Amino acid sequence: MNKKRILVIDDDLQFGRLTQLTLQATANFEVSVQSDSRKAIETAREFKPDLILLDILMPGLDGGDIERLLEGDPKLCEVPILVVSAIVSENDAGPDGLVQSGGNVMVPKTIDPSMLIQCIEDRLCGKI
Repeated sequence: MNKKRILVIDDDLQFGRLTQLTLQATANFEVSVQSDSRKAIETAREFKPDLILLDILMPGLDGGDIERLLEGDPKLCEVPILVVSAIVSENDAGPDGLVQSGGNVMVPKTIDPSMLIQCIEDRLCGKI
């Protein structure tokens, strides 16, 4: 089985590392973490992710800036994005753990790891 490549772009090093360990423990994912938003596009080009987990509130470039750069890049514009942010609460999310707003699919950072994995798998296969 080919592992899906997940890029985590988040300035919270603890969240990035925990997410990396959680996803890699499934043996279904290869994960790279970039905590410097200014290096996100370069990292994405080098890593060639199948999906990007993107924080919104970061110093330097914020998630919206990064998303616009990804959409404008011919090599990255088709990569699905799942926004994982503290600005989204569990109360905002539906029973599936998701919030959909303005074309974005978002989950709270406090999401249960098994639900995050399900959201990633659903996003990868185009269900969300």
